[in-house]
Amino acid sequence: MAAGGGSKNPKVPGPVKILINFFLKTSRDDVNSRGKIFLPKLEEYVMGFDLYGMGTRKNEVDYSDLTIGEYFRENVWGWRPLWQYLCEIAKDVLSEEDMKLGSSNSGHIITKEKAIALADILKIVIADGLHLEYIRKREEELERLPLEECPHCEGAGIRNDTYVQGECNGCDGKGERKQFATHYHLDPDSIVNFEAFARNSNGFEID
Repeated sequence: MAAGGGSKNPKVPGPVKILINFFLKTSRDDVNSRGKIFLPKLEEYVMGFDLYGMGTRKNEVDYSDLTIGEYFRENVWGWRPLWQYLCEIAKDVLSEEDMKLGSSNSGHIITKEKAIALADILKIVIADGLHLEYIRKREEELERLPLEECPHCEGAGIRNDTYVQGECNGCDGKGERKQFATHYHLDPDSIVNFEAFARNSNGFEID
């Protein structure tokens, strides 16, 4: 495998709809598995993905004074779109196992060779502004998604169950809401920061 993967002529990955459908499916499965329970605000329910550079001692990390390549974090709403983007632009670098386990907190390891190859691809993508074009198209696709019936009140806008009596907190009483996929965001700064982390990480573990 060439260290640069497919980095000589990176293109905007597509179609973006494939990724939107991925988030629709996985996020809806998550909601259904929880059922009609009390729905906390998103910021109260967020889990995160912690990436540690190889050689980093997790219990000794000084989060107030980090070295580039030592640690990278994104919440679930930001990491999964970022990882899917990496999977699209680095198909020649990441294996099927990498692509699958990279979106889980399983401790999967990306080798130093692959980390540098990811950084090399991102360097070109960022320099050409292709990441911004991808984000724009992705946001346009999300904006076009129709509203969905709220699964917590079945479109009534009112709940009367063990956890909530009155206005539904899943849709603010409207009976419908934006599709769950719209909560996943891709931040250009996160892409830039990840490039620096990957390049200096000596490989990394995804927790």
